[in-house]
Amino acid sequence: MATARLDILNGRLAKQTRAVEQLPFVIGRNAEAGLRLEDPGVWDQHIELEWRFPEGFIAKRRADASATVNGQPFTEQRLHNGDVLDLGGTKIQFWLGDVAQKRLVLREMLVWAALAALVASEIWLVLRLTH
Repeated sequence: MATARLDILNGRLAKQTRAVEQLPFVIGRNAEAGLRLEDPGVWDQHIELEWRFPEGFIAKRRADASATVNGQPFTEQRLHNGDVLDLGGTKIQFWLGDVAQKRLVLREMLVWAALAALVASEIWLVLRLTH
């Protein structure tokens, strides 16, 4: 699953960063929100982020809340790297998260061991047939 990062640009949590790893991800005043903001004008569940294939990250504004992406009002908006969400008195910049490669050390070791066993069996077979 994709991940994202939210950089809080102003307000009480200014200069902090939050990872978006579990979706849907709620931004709001609610204690259960993934990003809890207590700035003026922020509703309990102001914006919800979700992942849709193949579109990507989608921001959905709650019906009674006001918010913009890059200064444009929206109800539902696909997010791109660097987009700025403005909700209540808070500005948040959206970034796609870092991509981490899976650790493949065990798999690689098993492949090399299998190749070594194959080479050893080929050598043994050649020696048996030539003697």
